Amino acid sequence: MIKHGLIGLLKIASILLISLVLVIRCSTEKQPHDEESSEKSEKSIERVVSLGGAMTEILYGLGAGDNIVGTDFSSLYPKEAQQTPKVGIWRSVTPESVLGLNPDLVAAMPDTGPDATLEKIKESGVNLYKPSADYSVEWTLKTIAELGEILFKEEEASVLKSKIESDLATFKTMQESKENIAEVTTLFIYMKGGKALIVGGNGTTAHSMIKQSGLRNLASNQKEWANVGPEYYLAQRPDFLIVSEQGLASIGGIESLKKSPGIGQMKALQENRVYVVDELAFLGYGPRVVEEQIKLYTYADSLSQILNH
Repeated sequence: MIKHGLIGLLKIASILLISLVLVIRCSTEKQPHDEESSEKSEKSIERVVSLGGAMTEILYGLGAGDNIVGTDFSSLYPKEAQQTPKVGIWRSVTPESVLGLNPDLVAAMPDTGPDATLEKIKESGVNLYKPSADYSVEWTLKTIAELGEILFKEEEASVLKSKIESDLATFKTMQESKENIAEVTTLFIYMKGGKALIVGGNGTTAHSMIKQSGLRNLASNQKEWANVGPEYYLAQRPDFLIVSEQGLASIGGIESLKKSPGIGQMKALQENRVYVVDELAFLGYGPRVVEEQIKLYTYADSLSQILNH
């Protein structure tokens, strides 16, 4: 009887041991399922709404163009962006226009608004990426890196950053090999149709671009985009003016600008010392930022040599 009892106990112990092994195997075999879930989450961002031309340009630069299902009206580059559904302008979008496109991610420039729209986007559960406003080349590089991580395009981000860093190294070499042009002065005049002409003061991307290009912005004592009168322009003596080609086109060209009170009497304008830029490339702080700084610096350097002779 004892023998049979021992045999029974051994059978029970064997069964328990086998059950324990199966439990352990089952628990360890859950790992591939977890990895599969992780892979699924990596691919979950398939629909992106981009708010702001520079943000859109970065996304295309990362190779995420096929994922973009909507952009704002400032998203003009590359040309493919112009064919995407539009949700208004990035500073005043509605939650309905954005969420109606069923995005997985909304990538927005720092000054995107209004705040109520952004809150509703977050409340909906949609991922919102909105970097802080600190416009510089470092800001551009950081934004590219962060979006690359979010979209699992780290390799593409690395390539894009390398191009910008190469441009930056070229720019620094240029600055070291030439005389300091910090005394060259300028004003960025923003215009849109028949509306008032405004200057880019401290706190604008225009001011940041001028300063980071090694020049002096005469409107640095103005706050943000300042609506100043004719007397202000008459009192300024910039070496040259900066305007956008889109702005010029909206008012009918350079000759129309010369008819503007105050501005038209500025010597720089009368002598056609006007540097024309692409609005998005110059003001946006997208992937072309250093290219634009090099172009501005080169123009200012050439002008400085002419004015000093």
